[in-house]
Amino acid sequence: MGVYRKLVLSLLYCTVMLAANRLAAYVIYALFLLFRCVNVKTARGISSEVCVLRAREGVSDEQPVNINSGTGNYIINIDLYNEALRDFQDEHNKVTQCTQCYVTTRVTKKVGLSCKCALKCQARGCNYERVYPLYMATDERRRGPKRAAVNQQFAHAVQDSGLGMHGASQFIASLDIAPVAPSHCQKLAKLADTEMSAVNQKDMDRIRTQTTLHNALLGLSGGREGEVAISVDTRYNSVRYGDGKKMGLSATQAVTTAIDSCSGKILDFVVENKVCSKGSRLRQHDNTTVCSHESTAHDCSATLPYSDNIQEGRMNTALGNKLLDRGLIPVTVTSDNDGQGAKPYAALLESKPQRWSVVAQSDPSHLGNSQVKAVERINFRKETFSCSRVKTVSSLKKLLGKDVKYRSSMIVKRSSELGLSHAQVNELMMAAVECFCGEHDACRRLAGSDCSGLPGKNWMAASSLKRAAGLHNINCNEEEKRKLTDVFKIRLHPVALQATALGFDTQKNEAFNRALSKNMPKNNLFCKNYHGRVASAVFRYNNGHSSAAKKFSNIGCPLSKGAVRSLQMQGKSIARAKAYQITERYKKRRALVRMRAATEWYKRKANERCDHDYCATDKDMHTGGPQHDYCKGQNDPFRPPP
Repeated sequence: MGVYRKLVLSLLYCTVMLAANRLAAYVIYALFLLFRCVNVKTARGISSEVCVLRAREGVSDEQPVNINSGTGNYIINIDLYNEALRDFQDEHNKVTQCTQCYVTTRVTKKVGLSCKCALKCQARGCNYERVYPLYMATDERRRGPKRAAVNQQFAHAVQDSGLGMHGASQFIASLDIAPVAPSHCQKLAKLADTEMSAVNQKDMDRIRTQTTLHNALLGLSGGREGEVAISVDTRYNSVRYGDGKKMGLSATQAVTTAIDSCSGKILDFVVENKVCSKGSRLRQHDNTTVCSHESTAHDCSATLPYSDNIQEGRMNTALGNKLLDRGLIPVTVTSDNDGQGAKPYAALLESKPQRWSVVAQSDPSHLGNSQVKAVERINFRKETFSCSRVKTVSSLKKLLGKDVKYRSSMIVKRSSELGLSHAQVNELMMAAVECFCGEHDACRRLAGSDCSGLPGKNWMAASSLKRAAGLHNINCNEEEKRKLTDVFKIRLHPVALQATALGFDTQKNEAFNRALSKNMPKNNLFCKNYHGRVASAVFRYNNGHSSAAKKFSNIGCPLSKGAVRSLQMQGKSIARAKAYQITERYKKRRALVRMRAATEWYKRKANERCDHDYCATDKDMHTGGPQHDYCKGQNDPFRPPP
């Protein structure tokens, strides 16, 4: 009955309003009310006819927004707006007889983030109006209307952020600016990907040409102008090696970079991508769709099938071929020993008629980290750390591993300063092993030893960190001494010393990997424009604080002088901070801060006592040792019953 009563009242209302000639509008309104009645089921399964009433104004959180209504904010060029005002006044005075010009502005068309506005004179009897675009057009040669530069700048700015187009649109909308349409966003992102790849390729060509000219000035000739020393490293888009939800490696994207060890510039890079969003949609309807770079059925963004694993050796081989095609010869290759290292480059150069030889170098920092992990894998006896006040063996192993790493680096430094032979370095290594076990006779005898050998002033006792942990010496047996010697050999073996003799490292690659996280955080997946984002990060890394101005100038969207000046000031501030971070004062201060923090941690762990049931693990030496913060006590209400 409710439905018919509503319909009758609506028709009666329409009849009353017939004199106002509004019948059509009210008939549509009546039909609208009719179809808003829906059938629902109650909790007892009884069907009921319910009329959905109109919500009161301001009750609902979801309010329709008309992006063409002229409300909200728009990004306009103030210079163009002032020019439009002057032009409107001049034309208004020439065309009309109006002596009073009351100008109002009205948005006529939304153009991405900007708009076209109509200037209109509202004086009595004057309706003069003209439309002006309030955005700078891109400097491009194409048919049809030119694009708004602010939209293209927006797409390139998103490349240098961790946001995708969806997240960037949400950010823009929060500023009360109507965002770009989703379909247009993808077109802008694809265009930015193509433009950035071309700009970065041209810039890397310039860097490679400068490298060749620099070698020629140094006297290299006869085909040797392209000889370079490079450092290579691969960055994956995952933080874990494997994943329990899928087979193989968890990484689906990776990039390998080749950086000139002398100039610090990226010479070239190679990417591998297993993800294709379009192919994924197609496989929902056709399981035969295969994604790879050889796919011609659709515009595939993948470079290899999803079932294949990303291989550093294959990426280094492709990178070596790209360098050789561009006239560069990687005669020295520094790697982190996690992948194939210099083997792919050596195999490539061996196949050439000139048969160049490759000098393989290792990163010292990664060798030191290998020492820390090797110490943590040693199965020490309970009596080895019996003198320590810290009861957790894992933390003591880590402390000992870092100390071994630091002692090894000091031996390498002393050997370089004093010109020690491999035999003398081996003596210092054996003395260091005995020093850790409490024997300091060799330390007092050998030159270049960083341990005085005096009671209370030796290597083990002089460290405030080891004093806080109570680690004055370790009670090693012969087997544990042999294992410690093997750990020292990771860094001090003649082969390892030769692999680090040139002083090259992969820290520049690691710095670029961290910079790449700004463009592509590991928690986001960018399958469509992965290559363009990598190119943008490479261009920013090679050009520093001036990269933004150069990039927008090359794509035909130059920035204003004020924006360029602001970017230059920010770049100078960043450059000053980086210059300060490489000073000895900063390094000593940073080491002191870290030492104090670690010392306070070990002091706290030494004073901890545990009365909980969940206490010592298999890695703990003593019963009743220090406990985890998440262990459940006797009075815990959520503690399960015994």
